[in-house]
Amino acid sequence: MVSLGLCAYYEINKKMIADKLCVNRNNPSLHCNGKCYLSKQLKKAEENEKRQSRSMTEKDEAVSAYAQVTLPAFIPCYTVVSIAPVCEARQMTAPHTVLTPPPCA
Repeated sequence: MVSLGLCAYYEINKKMIADKLCVNRNNPSLHCNGKCYLSKQLKKAEENEKRQSRSMTEKDEAVSAYAQVTLPAFIPCYTVVSIAPVCEARQMTAPHTVLTPPPCA
């Protein structure tokens, strides 16, 4: 994604890059026109992306290891139990839902 931005920047500013930032600006017979600058910038961007990717991977591994150590082995969840009391006056059932914790292990 960064490389697309760098290429766009290069295309927009090609003349300025060729005149001021190109390593080969004093040797026009090479027809570099700032491509050396673009190449260096793309390489830097790629190295930064690799470094950030490694950093994110290390952080993910650290969080995963921390979670494995600190989270309890048993996380209680609630089960839904339905009870249906009988109304004696009308002989009707009215379902009700009650949350009950699971039995402790």
